Amino acid sequence: MGYTRVADQVALVDFVESEYGTTETFMWAQSMGGVASLRAVPKIAPAAWLGTFPVCGNALDGLPMLWTSSPDDATVPKDENSDTCSQQAVEAGADSEVVETVGLHNDSSNFDPELVVGFFERVSRS
Repeated sequence: MGYTRVADQVALVDFVESEYGTTETFMWAQSMGGVASLRAVPKIAPAAWLGTFPVCGNALDGLPMLWTSSPDDATVPKDENSDTCSQQAVEAGADSEVVETVGLHNDSSNFDPELVVGFFERVSRS
């Protein structure tokens, strides 16, 4: 999810729900899309949120969250973003975990299909 307005993200979810009859929404944000997606969470009410080397300003309590980040990422420092926001979420009572990956920003180790599907299946409401 790119850096878009909250209204655009809500409109996208509304469209998918009406066209395909979905009953559950999961958010997956990447890099700068982390900030935009977290701003949209209160209006979309997803079942869970996954951030792939996300820029983060805040975490949301009560929302299952998974973060994938590398300590070698100089573009979006892991300690300032994923680690800090995940810790804030845990302190607020959320289920939040950081999975350490390798390499620089946008490294393919951040895109583990089994990890992503497993996380969304684990937190699914249905």
